[in-house]
Amino acid sequence: MASWLRDFVMDRQRYNIMIRKLLILVLGVLLGEGIAQAQSKLNVIATTEDLASIAKAKNLTVPTSLDAKHQKMVDDLSKKSGADFDAAYTKGMAKDHTKAVQLFTRESHAQDSEFAGFAKKTLPTLEEHKKMADKLVTEVRTAAAGNSSSPAHR
Repeated sequence: MASWLRDFVMDRQRYNIMIRKLLILVLGVLLGEGIAQAQSKLNVIATTEDLASIAKAKNLTVPTSLDAKHQKMVDDLSKKSGADFDAAYTKGMAKDHTKAVQLFTRESHAQDSEFAGFAKKTLPTLEEHKKMADKLVTEVRTAAAGNSSSPAHR
């Protein structure tokens, strides 16, 4: 199996595991956004299972825990609260979604038809989540500049 494909699977699975952990951490924040938006965030769980299924069928090892880099991100966020948490979380999600859109755009043209299909199917959701993340970054910055409550704590 090509090393780029292994890297793709490992990166996405670690990211998805991190998102699961963050969902637990930020449940209160997500509920502050509203049930519909919180529910859309849970799409990542189904995506994780789809990718893992494809990878396992190709005898690729799928991570079941975070590596040190992603665990540090979760640990750092768990120490923050209020506006500091909002700023760090939204900035990280915007950055990660930008990276994911770039990665999935590239992988949608992969020679492996299953991974290409997965990337094509997932890309529109990632693009929508990226827009939401970018919007939240702007809202959090605006709230911080206005010295008001952040969107998650209104």
